[in-house]
Amino acid sequence: KNVFLTALNIMAHTVFFGSCVLGDIIETVLGKRTAWLRRVQDVMVASVLFPTSMLVSVVFWGLWFVDRELIFPAALDNIVPSWINHVWHTTIVPVMLLEMYLVHHRYPSRRAGLVGNAAVGLTYLIWVLIVAHVGGFWVYPFMAKFTTLQFTLFCAVVAIIGCGFYLIGEFVNTLFWGPREAPRKEKKKA
Repeated sequence: KNVFLTALNIMAHTVFFGSCVLGDIIETVLGKRTAWLRRVQDVMVASVLFPTSMLVSVVFWGLWFVDRELIFPAALDNIVPSWINHVWHTTIVPVMLLEMYLVHHRYPSRRAGLVGNAAVGLTYLIWVLIVAHVGGFWVYPFMAKFTTLQFTLFCAVVAIIGCGFYLIGEFVNTLFWGPREAPRKEKKKA
C-alpha cells in the first residue's frame, strides 16, 4: 500500500531519478538545456529526498531497535525478506549521499527549503490522519496506542528531526561542494 512513508519515499526517488534520465536525454540527444528541470531536481533533493530518506531510515531502525513489533512485526519476516527491508530502509542513505557527492545540487534559501520540507511533512501527516479517519486504521499501528498529547509530541519530535535532516543535508552539500552561491543581483539600468 502507498500509505507508508517508505513507499512514498521510494516512489519519489523513482520520479527523481527518472527525471534525471529524462534531463540527460533532452540535453544529450536533443541538445536543449534543462535548467528548469535541474532547479526542480535541486529543490526535490533538498526539501524532499534527503530529509525524508534520512527520516525513514532513522525512525524505522530506531523503532526497530526499541521494539520491532511497533514498526515491522516478526510475522512479516515470512512475507518480506530481510534484504528487501534493507533496500527500503538502509540503502536509501548511501544512495542519497552518493547522489549529493556526485551531483552538485544548488540548495534553495534555508527558509524556502525548510518551508518545502515542512509542507511535505504536513501533507504526509494529513494523509495519515485521513487514512485513520476514513479507512478506520492507523498507518502505523503503534499510533493507535497514543493519547492525543503523545501523538502531538511524536509528530512534533518527528518534525524537528525532519527539519534537522534538511539542515544536515545543507551541511553535507556544503561539505561536498563549498558554500552556496549568493543569488546574482541584476544591475539596474539608469
